[in-house]
Amino acid sequence: MNNDSVRVTSPLLPPLEEFTTMLEDIWQRRWITNNGQYHQQLEQALAEYLKVPYISLFTNGTLPLLTALQALDIKGEVITTPYSFVATTHSIWWNGCQPVFVDIEEETCGIDPDKIEAAITPQTTAIMPVHCYGMPVKMKRIQEIADKHGLKVIYDAAHAFGVEVAPQPPKGGVCIHGSADPAYYCKLKEYAKENRNHPTEAEELLWNILSGKGFDGLKFRRQHIVGQYIVDFACLNKGLVIELDGRHHSLPPTVDDDVVRTSFLKEQGYQVIRFTNDQILYHLDNVLKEIREASKPPCPLKGEILTGCAATPPLGGRGASILLAGDLSTISFHATKVYNTLEGGAIIMHDAKTKQRIDYLKNFGFAGEIEVVAPGINSKMDEVRCAYGLLNLKQVDAAIAHRRRVAEKYREALRDVPGIRFFDDMPGVRHNYGYFPIFVNAEEYGMTRDELYFKMQKAGVYGRRYFYPLISTFSPYRELPSAAPENLPVATKMANEVICLPMHQDLTEKDIERVIEQI
Repeated sequence: MNNDSVRVTSPLLPPLEEFTTMLEDIWQRRWITNNGQYHQQLEQALAEYLKVPYISLFTNGTLPLLTALQALDIKGEVITTPYSFVATTHSIWWNGCQPVFVDIEEETCGIDPDKIEAAITPQTTAIMPVHCYGMPVKMKRIQEIADKHGLKVIYDAAHAFGVEVAPQPPKGGVCIHGSADPAYYCKLKEYAKENRNHPTEAEELLWNILSGKGFDGLKFRRQHIVGQYIVDFACLNKGLVIELDGRHHSLPPTVDDDVVRTSFLKEQGYQVIRFTNDQILYHLDNVLKEIREASKPPCPLKGEILTGCAATPPLGGRGASILLAGDLSTISFHATKVYNTLEGGAIIMHDAKTKQRIDYLKNFGFAGEIEVVAPGINSKMDEVRCAYGLLNLKQVDAAIAHRRRVAEKYREALRDVPGIRFFDDMPGVRHNYGYFPIFVNAEEYGMTRDELYFKMQKAGVYGRRYFYPLISTFSPYRELPSAAPENLPVATKMANEVICLPMHQDLTEKDIERVIEQI
């Protein structure tokens, strides 16, 4: 591969000058690992960006999978997909469990829920689906199956950084104000409960005034769910939402997110007023006066059934993170991903107790200086990569926007090419455009996948057969009963047809044209 080649991927790199400044700070403080300043900052920043209640950082993307299984004490059989990176299945094997492969769906390359139930035995304890290429699997159906059979669900969401789903109307084309997609509603409730239990000083001060009809006889709710959002305070009979903004709300991409969030709430009939924490703490009389004025106009009651509900949030909008699904979700920050920390990863969890246990497990099991509570390992992220990650978080939205434009150009050029298929955006999903897989039907296209793949390479255009071959064909797993090719017809077909085209933020117009010309 030479400098003139079109690479399948390119790492998102922070500005070297800014990174150097942070390295100098690390050198001066001489604290380079063990939950340092930048580690704490990155956990908080990622939790806010990803809209998740708790996150624990790891040194790579495989160790979160291993640790998630340990944290939930998974034994026996784990149902999973053969169409993934080998780390998915390896993590099951390393935990002394047996992977059980089931087939995938053609429309997402994700695990087929209809095949899961038939694979459940008395030894089954968990399901490990994969959001392949960042395409959300059928999370609601998977959770229903897991609940029915008492199984845990751990999502390998390595590809799913920033992927979100807007609330969807139920059958009949209607939705109810104040209710989110059922797949996420329970998780949003847990998140809201955690927020209520850990208020900021400003939130607590204002709630002492608004609670119990103590403010002009108005009934306010705190940390209330509206669609895909959790608002700080809501007076439903007045259609009034009050939002309190910390300092991070003055920084991109939060500013853009707040604009979209406010627009959504207004579309639902709410009046939105925003205050900073400092306004609450130091100018409370003015705040209360503004709330009193805003509450005067009568507004319709919320909870009415309406048609034409919320549409898909645009890029930069904030829906419900798919990382909230299941018992735990893991994510990768490898250099090839949309967002990277060189190497890295994380586990997303729903409560403080689980985070504490996982934090113990990733630090040798230490619960203090001289107490070990579990046989843990060392998988902490260091300060250098945390600093790198903080800088990359500032530019990831711009990188995703560029990737989206690349995807649109590919689709426009390839849509009518016989024998070439690809994924369109899923309705209601905010994608991250981490990958652009095409699937080659040799009979219709006139060339096999491999013939096209090597033709592209010869021209200096590098794709990737991702995922080929199937995990189930590798020597450690091919003798498993569930690995038989006849049990996995869709996965086998997709693996034999796939090429992931070059997709990254550094692709130029000329690069894109070169890729298209080869196809």
